[in-house]
Amino acid sequence: MVIEAPYKLVKYKPFGGLADWVQGIFIISGLLSVVSFFSGYLQSQLLNNVLNGKYFTLAEAQANDNREAIIGYIQTAFLLIGIVVFLMWVYRANKNLHAFNNPVIKFSPGWTVGWFFIPIASFWKPYQAVSEISKASDPNIDPNLNSVDKLPTPAIVALWWAFFLLSNFVSQIAFRLVLHKDTVTELLTSTYAYMVSDVINLIGIIITIFMVKKNQRIPRTTVQ
Repeated sequence: MVIEAPYKLVKYKPFGGLADWVQGIFIISGLLSVVSFFSGYLQSQLLNNVLNGKYFTLAEAQANDNREAIIGYIQTAFLLIGIVVFLMWVYRANKNLHAFNNPVIKFSPGWTVGWFFIPIASFWKPYQAVSEISKASDPNIDPNLNSVDKLPTPAIVALWWAFFLLSNFVSQIAFRLVLHKDTVTELLTSTYAYMVSDVINLIGIIITIFMVKKNQRIPRTTVQ
């Protein structure tokens, strides 16, 4: 079992442009989800035409495949970049909170990020870590409060985590359907699954942007 080690930071470090980078990358990712959704819709129309006995040219099929591939590659690239900058933000947000005398922050900066990569524990530990950040980042929090454990988790964090898990679940389903697309019907089903995934991703991205914007604590109490 991993025990969180006490962590103390001497100086508060402003977010600078980090939060702007997070929001910017996620905005682009959100726009890509919209583009991907409509691209999936066009593909579904093409596949439905096939099922209804309508013909299409090889050029149309190739154009569809190229469009889907390009959008997929770009989406994946921004997904990876988004993960990196978001985890950088999580690390900085937690680290800055250690600069305050109160409340006491139990998660260390390293484990706030590390829990995202630990099997099984990754289903709830990152949620707890970000929840702690959100609760302790409230500018109206009682400076004499020693712990945020008993404070209610902000609704936006609960929504963020719910859509994070849902997005991963639906994406896994869509990916597995793609691996077994032996018929037009199966390909159409996987296309619909990815369209649903795009909608869920878009909602999750919007929630994440608002959460990041909300949880940037300005030092109002004595720092160490």
